[in-house]
Amino acid sequence: MAAVNVAKGLYMGGQEALQQVEELRITHILSVVNYEVDPPPGPDHMRIDLEDDEGANLLEKLPAALAWLEAALRQKGKRVLVHCHAGGRGRGGPVQAGRRRQRGDGSSSSVLQ
Repeated sequence: MAAVNVAKGLYMGGQEALQQVEELRITHILSVVNYEVDPPPGPDHMRIDLEDDEGANLLEKLPAALAWLEAALRQKGKRVLVHCHAGGRGRGGPVQAGRRRQRGDGSSSSVLQ
């Protein structure tokens, strides 16, 4: 799945989205996969070891991913790609959780909109 712009500075996609990093001027990559990733040179990179599967436990890995994602997006002009192998549910989890936190009780300062 190619990269899709889902919010200001935030892109989501599958493995092939890594080929768009230069074109989209991506500065940070959050990989939600259960294997080593060799991202293109340049962007900061974080990998969450999570299988792209309905049964995968995203909740235990979510706090670190959200903190990294929010810190990246707070920086002016930064662009983040969240990707998983097949473009499945794994990559959307951190984004959806951030949106839910923001809509919650107002205690979060999430930049995900």
